Amino acid sequence: MNQSLTILRFSRMSLQPLPSGSGKRPGGIAIGSDPEDYRVILHRDGRHAVPCVAAMLTEVIAVLEGCQARRVAEKAFTVGQEVVIVCAKPVAQRYYKQLTQQYELIVTLEAVR
Repeated sequence: MNQSLTILRFSRMSLQPLPSGSGKRPGGIAIGSDPEDYRVILHRDGRHAVPCVAAMLTEVIAVLEGCQARRVAEKAFTVGQEVVIVCAKPVAQRYYKQLTQQYELIVTLEAVR
């Protein structure tokens, strides 16, 4: 099954879509473009089902819609990992903490350079 992915890009201040050339990796949502941005990366695990992971993602990351969260979870489970969102470091750290401690998902952070 071949699905096309929709990349949402938002400005930090207004949550308005950014122009399509902001240079973020496909898969999740890109928020702004700052040298201090971090990728929140979801990894495949054997404990959670895709629908459950998608629900967890939408609960923690409010700007992520259900269909986007499901695509991210499906790709992570198929490929092994997928970028959920690109955002400022403090926000990424908060998402990391909630997803790993509250929901026990396997998540890593990666600086955007």
